[in-house]
Amino acid sequence: MKSAIVLVFGLFFILFASAAQAQEAAKPELTTHWSAEVYASCSSEGCSPTVDVYLTAGKPDSKIGMFGWALVAPGWAEAYGGVTYAPLDGLELSLGAGMEQAEKPWRTTASVFAARGRFSLFAVGEYGGSGGWYHAQLMVKANDQLSIGAMSQAFAGSGLKVEGTVWHLKPWVGILADHAVLKQGNIEPRVLLGVKASF
Repeated sequence: MKSAIVLVFGLFFILFASAAQAQEAAKPELTTHWSAEVYASCSSEGCSPTVDVYLTAGKPDSKIGMFGWALVAPGWAEAYGGVTYAPLDGLELSLGAGMEQAEKPWRTTASVFAARGRFSLFAVGEYGGSGGWYHAQLMVKANDQLSIGAMSQAFAGSGLKVEGTVWHLKPWVGILADHAVLKQGNIEPRVLLGVKASF
């Protein structure tokens, strides 16, 4: 019986090692990652949904890659692509250009992502025919399933963000103070509820 068990485990190990070696030899020239996100921005005036899709591609171990991004919201849409550059581990920069639904359709974007230990920072800015837009967040990973931090987004507000991780899904909520209402000297909460799937 023992010899049979050893033989089975030995054959399994050989097959596993052979499969791993074959997979390494057949490594594709390009690796791709994509994500899709759906979120709603809710205030006293109601909720407005948004859907966006993000795709990256690059050669393994290369510092330079490509990306594409598209967003659809009620009465408005945009799409752009560009180049990513990762000069250091945990640091990625990007520049891109594309079009939006506006009289002057051209739109440009730049972003930075930095991560070290439990901390991560992401900031993106856009400018085009309809004006400027930005999103920034600083997150701290409490554990493998939960991150807590702060976020600020144009036309939404600034405040707390909580994000979870379940399989390939990241459900999140942002509780923000609405910028437009703050300018009037009042405080009105705006809640962003979303889920992001990454593969």
